[in-house]
Amino acid sequence: MVAGPGVFICDQCVELCNEAISKDATGVKQTPRAGRGEEAIRFWRHVLTAHPFQPWVVFENGTCVVLREPEGDLAEQARALLLKWGRDPDFKVRKIGGHDERLVLCNHPDILNYMTADEISTLESASRGNGAMMRTTIGIMVRYRRGMDSRDLKVIHVEADPPVQA
Repeated sequence: MVAGPGVFICDQCVELCNEAISKDATGVKQTPRAGRGEEAIRFWRHVLTAHPFQPWVVFENGTCVVLREPEGDLAEQARALLLKWGRDPDFKVRKIGGHDERLVLCNHPDILNYMTADEISTLESASRGNGAMMRTTIGIMVRYRRGMDSRDLKVIHVEADPPVQA
């Protein structure tokens, strides 16, 4: 069991996370991929353009920091927020309306991460339909990515201006 302040994760959930992380969608053992790059930028651009524009910053493992009160160097402002809040052990998993991806939030409302539909499909086959286990597993895996981003603080993209409408 993994335990911490207000967090208790059973051995079965930890085992499921480790199994899911180590295999791809076909069940073949894989090495962890480095970063999420363009995939993360496309994802956040799609999700965040549905709302009034606010600048946002993406980190190597897909964590996005939305800057509601932008000032100065946006990357540095996002790094400071992620450094302070990125290792928060709590998480909330939310389905994005009309999409298979999941949004994962921490206790700071402007720090977000996600899990792709392909990753979720892999987990669903391993969890055998246990919804609570799925949410926990998604949250733990994405919290790990957020933790890596809060450790490395490697910014891969800053979206400072609203997209140009064609």
